[in-house]
Amino acid sequence: NHQYIIIRHSGTESKKEQAHLHILANRVSLSGELYRDNWIGKKATEAANAIAKERNFVQSQDIGKVNKAEIKEAMDGVLKKMQGFDFTKFKEELGKRGFKVREARASTGKLNGYYVTARSGTEYKASEIGKGYTLAHIERTQSKLKCNSMNISHGNKLTPGSGSFQR
Repeated sequence: NHQYIIIRHSGTESKKEQAHLHILANRVSLSGELYRDNWIGKKATEAANAIAKERNFVQSQDIGKVNKAEIKEAMDGVLKKMQGFDFTKFKEELGKRGFKVREARASTGKLNGYYVTARSGTEYKASEIGKGYTLAHIERTQSKLKCNSMNISHGNKLTPGSGSFQR
């Protein structure tokens, strides 16, 4: 009793196999009654996933998993090559791999975090990719790696489990 339109298309140029649906539904029925929108997002997602499953379309959560895995792989590659963490260089290197990085800044201008846009065009907060990819975590990890490599290169030896080193 409600107007709706469902649009199916085949994804982006680079991901043509990712057919998916867009559903637009009118909350006002043909008789003028208003549809209550309690849990409307959840219900719409369930409906879209049911249709996608029935027709063998890729489901949205599967696309998200693929996107995040591609981003993780690229980030791991960039971070492994870096001697120390440099956010500008990190952004540039991810850009070369086809990912866009957008800074998240506080009103004071302080860099609080960042977002990464997948090749498909979907944007994710760093924490959605994984806790290990947040700015604070990357900086701590890179700092520890740098400290460990300096200690090892100067003949120091890490004592397992202690977090300290010995000569």
